[in-house]
Amino acid sequence: MEASMYDNSSSITNLDLVIVLADSRLDNPYHANEAQKAHDRGDVVRLQEAMGRLGDGNNRVTYLDNHRHLLDELRRIDPDLVLNFCNAGFGNQPELQMHVPALLEMFGLPFAGADAACLAKCHDKASINAAAINLDIPTPRMELLRLGTGQLPQHYPVILKLNEGSGSMGISTGSVVRDPRQASARLSELARESPATEWVVAEEFLDGREFSVAVLGNPEPGMPPFCLPALEVDFSKLPANLPRIMTHDSKADSTSPYWQQLAIVAADLPDTTREAVERQCLQIFSRFGCRDYARFDFRTDAQGTPRLIDANAHPEWGAESMMARMAGFAGIQYEDFLGHIIRSARCRAAPKRPAALYSENRAPMLDARGIHLRPTRPEDIAFVREVESAPENCSMVEQWPADKHLDALYQPHRKHLIIEDEAGKPAGYAILEGLQGPEQTAFLRRIVVAHKHHGIGDRALQAIESYCFDELGVTDLKLEVHDNNGKAIGLYRKHGFREEGRYGMVQMAMHNRHFQAPPAVHGDSQRHSPR
Repeated sequence: MEASMYDNSSSITNLDLVIVLADSRLDNPYHANEAQKAHDRGDVVRLQEAMGRLGDGNNRVTYLDNHRHLLDELRRIDPDLVLNFCNAGFGNQPELQMHVPALLEMFGLPFAGADAACLAKCHDKASINAAAINLDIPTPRMELLRLGTGQLPQHYPVILKLNEGSGSMGISTGSVVRDPRQASARLSELARESPATEWVVAEEFLDGREFSVAVLGNPEPGMPPFCLPALEVDFSKLPANLPRIMTHDSKADSTSPYWQQLAIVAADLPDTTREAVERQCLQIFSRFGCRDYARFDFRTDAQGTPRLIDANAHPEWGAESMMARMAGFAGIQYEDFLGHIIRSARCRAAPKRPAALYSENRAPMLDARGIHLRPTRPEDIAFVREVESAPENCSMVEQWPADKHLDALYQPHRKHLIIEDEAGKPAGYAILEGLQGPEQTAFLRRIVVAHKHHGIGDRALQAIESYCFDELGVTDLKLEVHDNNGKAIGLYRKHGFREEGRYGMVQMAMHNRHFQAPPAVHGDSQRHSPR
């Protein structure tokens, strides 16, 4: 059942956007060979194609990959927003990753993603571990070792990592050590490979499952952050003689068995585990001041407890990246994923939204004859799109992309609602509009149910009427319906909707019978009668 008052389409249009990439003229530490260079060029092509699909192609997008002229070009273009997709660091130096956002901040250029201070904190593994412990988030046991002092771990097995490393820099097949002899040899190698490095962490090696969770949004102000479905790193095809870890080669060398044999799959986690991990990710996201997007990595211990091993405030952005894969698990296409990052970044400059616009409250918002209404959550979007694209619904319901549904969760004039059945399972959804206009009128843009002939639509409509009239206090509830949808028209008439006109669609309205207009005040009404 489709109702269409107006279409507030994507706000990503007519923008001057700049995307900062790694410098294509310099060596890249993530390019071990020509095949890897070609792969990354393919990532840029897919990025360009996806950006071209945003805003009906009306945006002006400039890709900057010459760092020598970066500042001049940024000042010349004066963009509405910069997407910092330079994971290689300024001048392709990983230790200068934070210098790109620092440059943008210094010149007052709005940009998506973490600022320099956040990157500095998240590049310090010991600080991440300490902050997580302070927040009661489980972590592996960790020791901080100073290179060149002869310090060795006190416990084994451990994985040795550069404290300030990113992108798995410094992690190889020899990183997992099981005794002092192996530890001493690996520490000597790290001192030779990374002469500028002073500190190394010896992290308890957990040989359990490894999975990641991505967060999109902002704590305050902006789009409230939410977690994408978790992914798991599948090590099952890795040769048995290799440690089950994410090495630098897994990200930089297409000839490596880690690149070729590791697989990314949707993580199958118990609800209690998933909820706990998502809560922990949101805590860390807020604690370190992450913005717009971030990724958090976990490994499970012998008891199956997930322990935080890394916080990545500046993860990869490509169509095959972990973040994009997780978005795909939620039914979000690549261009919609990019669009959400852009909206999130632009939203930070907008006026603060009322907290009531998006609620994490999982309790029913309204109950009517066994039907519950609650605010739609980001993780519901895959269900919403499945319902509206079902054969029995698709001819009557406009198909919205995932990002447009996500947008609707935070728009003041809209209420995006999930309809739950008696068992608390999603059975459909509804969208109300016009909730902040000068008129006390709500518009039922759409109500879509998953299973017909069970009375769900009838009861859901009653719940919506009660919500609009009793909770919101509107005077009229209006809708539009296709004139060939006789069943829907009959249902609306049964509930008291009156036909107001036909212009290709049938316009219908219901008046709040409990509403009493205030008495009119006429010019002569204040005069007293003569005595």
